[in-house]
Parts: sequence; structure tokens; C-alpha cells
Amino acid sequence: MTQVSEPLSWDLPEDRGLKWVWYISIFCMIVSILLTLKEYVLHKRFENHPKVQHYMQRLLLTMPVYGICGAGSIVFPNCTVQFILIRQSFQAYMVYNFVELLIAYFTPYATEQVRIKNLEALCKKMDKVKAKPPCCCMGTLH
Repeated sequence: MTQVSEPLSWDLPEDRGLKWVWYISIFCMIVSILLTLKEYVLHKRFENHPKVQHYMQRLLLTMPVYGICGAGSIVFPNCTVQFILIRQSFQAYMVYNFVELLIAYFTPYATEQVRIKNLEALCKKMDKVKAKPPCCCMGTLH
């Protein structure tokens, strides 16, 4: 026998007594979006280092995405897995942007090929490290 999940409900959860949780989560989500929008506009207005600030502007989007996913999980509990997937995918993208931000910050005037060459040279200079258990069977790390 297959179970049919209940359809998405746009009504407030009167029977569960969680009406106030809805309002608090939506309020916090709106506040985070407004604060991020203000910071984003200020970053655009006073753009002194465009290569670095480009990545910072992307990192500013983390708070509203987390707010939307958190409020969405509370408002639509049947779709929590989808909101978690969106949040984790965005988090992986933000880790990539953070690494790019660090590379742009520490090598401000270099081209992309020079940055990659410097990064490869730096990795070759590093000492190899023996991994700690349970990853010790994987060999050495750079």
C-alpha cells in the first residue's frame, strides 16, 4: 500500500498551536532580507576593490537564503527536505566563493593563470602530512 502525502497547505496551522512560530520566522526572514539588501546596496555604492567585493556581495546572500529556508521549513513542514537541499547546495557554493575571495584578496593584481600557478607552487612546497585515523589508510595529505 502506498501512502499519499498531504498536499501543500497555505493555511495557518490552527490545530498545532504554532501560529506564533510562523509569525516570528517570517518576521526574522523579512528583517534579514532587508538588512542584507541595505548592505548589498552599500557594497555596490562604495565599491573600491571590485574583484574582492564581488565575492563579498555573494557572501552577503547567505543570511537571507538561510532565513528563507528556515521560514519555509516551518511554514511548509512537508517540504523540509527540499529546503535543506537548497540550503546545503547554496552553502557549498558559498564555500567556493569564500575560497575565491581569499585568493582574490591575497593576490589582488594577478591574473587567473598566475594565481593558479602560485597555488600549485605553494602546494608543492608544503610538507606532506600523515592523515589521522580513520583516514590513515588513504595515504598522505598535502
